[in-house]
Amino acid sequence: MPDDVKEWIISMSKEETIAYIAAFFHGGGVSQSAIVFRNTEKILDIDKSGNGINEALKLLNVKRDDVYDEFESIKLGRFRNTDDWVKG
Repeated sequence: MPDDVKEWIISMSKEETIAYIAAFFHGGGVSQSAIVFRNTEKILDIDKSGNGINEALKLLNVKRDDVYDEFESIKLGRFRNTDDWVKG
């Protein structure tokens, strides 16, 4: 995470719990990273685990309800294929 982004997230975490999440797709595998700040303190730092995003979402009080996991609960699957982001 770039330093300026990290500083912005820390400052925003004075008001709300803030998460920075990332997924990495390579060779058919997926790894995830997540950092969560609350009251300017880092409360989660997962580097390339299999479930970092869901752990961060739990700290943001995302509930999975009747779906597979927290990721799907808030429909983040819509953003899996980044090639679709540039299609107009």
